[in-house]
Amino acid sequence: MQAPILLASYRHPEIVEPSLYPVWQESFTSGRVFTQPTNAFEALPNDKSLGVELIGINADCSMIATKDGTRPKTLWMWQTLSTIPHAVLNFRENVKQILWHPFLTNVLVVVTNQKDPTIYVWHDWTLAPAIGSIPAAAAAKGTYKFEGSWLPNQVADRHLFMMSSSDAFDIGFVEGKDGDVFFESILWNDFLGDEPSELTNDGQPNSRSI
Repeated sequence: MQAPILLASYRHPEIVEPSLYPVWQESFTSGRVFTQPTNAFEALPNDKSLGVELIGINADCSMIATKDGTRPKTLWMWQTLSTIPHAVLNFRENVKQILWHPFLTNVLVVVTNQKDPTIYVWHDWTLAPAIGSIPAAAAAKGTYKFEGSWLPNQVADRHLFMMSSSDAFDIGFVEGKDGDVFFESILWNDFLGDEPSELTNDGQPNSRSI
């Protein structure tokens, strides 16, 4: 029997080094904005030493996103040909889901352990993740645990995204651009005629076409 071949090996650093790769830190203010720290720091460690909990690989296997259980609020981005992090994203809550787009290799949706139906869209290593809420699913927000998923279905060559809990859900199109998240529901809007909504951090829509 042929011995297994090690294709790649990655090690989560104990110290985050903003001088080596982009680092984005979510604030603890009500506005939930991301800033870039300039000094090295420890990656919000846990008291326990745990292994890797989440791994997500993009559509063409060129990027990997990982979550180390020792640092549950930190998401590490890797290029598959490099053992140095490509970028580091630090969130306010623990990372719950890593959801790469089914075919857009640079689009990643992240869901954290929030009660509200909130998503983060990361699509450019030079930019902070975009943040937004899905308002139709927000009718039950504050008491339920939401999860996101890309659906296999396509409408007009665009993949559908679903945000759901045991008591509420919404399905539509999601996009991140220039620090904003856009969500266009196919359940609540005539998506062939209405413009999508630009979602603010409080979940209130502002009309804007994309």
